[in-house]
Amino acid sequence: MKSSRKLIIAFLLAVVVNAGGLLLMSQINLLDESYKKVAKSEKSSIILQQEKKKRKKNKKRVKKKKNYKRHVPTPNMSPQKALSNLNLPGVGGIDLIGDMGGGNVGLGTDLILKEDAVDEPPRVIGRVAPRYPVSAERRGIEGYVVFKLQLSKEGTVEKVWLKDSSPQGVFEAVAEQAIRRYRFSPARYQGQPVAVICKQKIIFNLD
Repeated sequence: MKSSRKLIIAFLLAVVVNAGGLLLMSQINLLDESYKKVAKSEKSSIILQQEKKKRKKNKKRVKKKKNYKRHVPTPNMSPQKALSNLNLPGVGGIDLIGDMGGGNVGLGTDLILKEDAVDEPPRVIGRVAPRYPVSAERRGIEGYVVFKLQLSKEGTVEKVWLKDSSPQGVFEAVAEQAIRRYRFSPARYQGQPVAVICKQKIIFNLD
């Protein structure tokens, strides 16, 4: 009877020890698997960070590589802008107009040069004498009026700007009426007639 009890107890102890061993092995396996998962996730995270750094470096390199192309004027550009962009030696001395009347003048499609930029400046070939103001004549007042003119390729006056006058408010109106009827020889650049901006002074004296 005693021996059978000892056998039963020994058997139970063996079962308990084996069960504990199996439980311990399963826990060890679970810990190993979780460790592997953590290590794998950390490794993938490191790889992703390295790839992001590489992409940033590649982007920086791409940004640094710029193609600098010389600007070539398109057909839609105005002649003034096209000539200034091309930097042609033949037109380097051309002084284009853009400051008349406090702003840009409506130049259209024709090239307009300043008087000092043309080879042959315009000359008066048809002059109209202005009417001397009666009040100024009676009081013995003399003076002058200076205009800036835009002349066509044919030498006709297209636009008039008042530049200076003395005394002011006396001769401007009659001077403008006369200057608009002036005729000029065409200004020329490289042998071709061109539109031009020039100055013209009308003097009023009693002689």
